[in-house]
Amino acid sequence: MKLISALHVLLAAAVLTALGSTPIFASECEEEYYGCGGPVCYADVPNMIGDMGLGRRALLTNNGVTGDYVGAHLTPAGGRLFKAADNNSPIPESRFYYNFGYLPEAQSFQPLIGATPGPIRGIHVRLHEFGAEWAFWNNRVSAQLNLPFRCAANTGLDLSGGPGTYDIGSTELGNVSVALKGLLYRDRQKALSVGLAVDFPTADDVSFIDGNGDLFRVGNDSTTISPFVGWQILPSDDTFVQGFFQLAIPLDGYQYSIDPAAPFLPAQQFTFDEQTLLNVDVGVGRWLFRTAGNEGLALIAELHYTAALDGASSVYVPMTNNTFTQDDFSSYNATMGATLKLDQWTFTLALVVPLFDSPDRFTDGGMALQINRAL
Repeated sequence: MKLISALHVLLAAAVLTALGSTPIFASECEEEYYGCGGPVCYADVPNMIGDMGLGRRALLTNNGVTGDYVGAHLTPAGGRLFKAADNNSPIPESRFYYNFGYLPEAQSFQPLIGATPGPIRGIHVRLHEFGAEWAFWNNRVSAQLNLPFRCAANTGLDLSGGPGTYDIGSTELGNVSVALKGLLYRDRQKALSVGLAVDFPTADDVSFIDGNGDLFRVGNDSTTISPFVGWQILPSDDTFVQGFFQLAIPLDGYQYSIDPAAPFLPAQQFTFDEQTLLNVDVGVGRWLFRTAGNEGLALIAELHYTAALDGASSVYVPMTNNTFTQDDFSSYNATMGATLKLDQWTFTLALVVPLFDSPDRFTDGGMALQINRAL
């Protein structure tokens, strides 16, 4: 049913896009919306910054005897899923871009030292994304390709030998995503668009050895589709408000397998159903100054809400005394940044912070750097 609903959204977007010659796009005076040098226009509005995936699915595994656990960001999605609000605009555009994110201690591990659980250790996560977006059909539709990479703890973790066994220098490909976006409505002060993104399971499986020597493997098997709606409002000559509503709908679950260290215990397999996520993102910004050549500096503030629409689930494996848990979580994050526009280039630097202290909070914040080159 989830797939059918998402396909209905995509079909509706395609039909409405095909009506590009009708007033639904309000394409009259289109030349006034691009290349403006006076009052703010769509070409002047910086992209939303996003929250670097601070709100996302997380898997926890806990051993009832040793206390070993693997914390957030060790799900096999390469660190994050496509999010429409991350360095993106509701308006189709042609560009190349690079995103960098730094999340201090976003991974956490508790190794077994001898027979005693050791101290919890945090691992800094670095995110790198390279992508391109192409606008066509008179800038009414665009296609986007996103290539994410993550530098963090290796997907082949060994928690049985203490903190010195971690490999934290590896850079791994995440889940590659593609997206299609089309304008539904646009006039001089507001715009509305819809889109659909697909995350493909290109990231490596996650495997780790716990303090007992048991081998765990989490398969990256699920494709995720994400229908989204984007909107933009220009209240005055120098201010702008924009946002996205998005659903991340998994088409399958994760396959988990356990190979116990004890030779007399059989290997086991089970499936975790992935959670459907709701993302609501809103941002407001103001130009501090702009030149006639569309260069300038803008300040931006954003709020981001992410929630799992499915309930929490857990699986207990008595043979190895491990419990796998997928939390019923929600998160609220704030982003504050500045965007500098120089000719065809835009540079954005921002801080992202969780707003509430809760079990779903796995880091105290992060930094984002985004570079766009318009085509």
